[in-house]
Amino acid sequence: MAPTAEARDAYLRALALVHDDAERHLLERLPAELEAAPGRSARR
Repeated sequence: MAPTAEARDAYLRALALVHDDAERHLLERLPAELEAAPGRSARR
């Protein structure tokens, strides 16, 4: 698995565990930012 995909999966697991709204907001935003990261190819 590519490092970006691993990071996205880790954030999604964390999102499932978080109870604080501020943390949830941050964790909801980060996977989308990873997908849009410069230099990221569609398939790895």
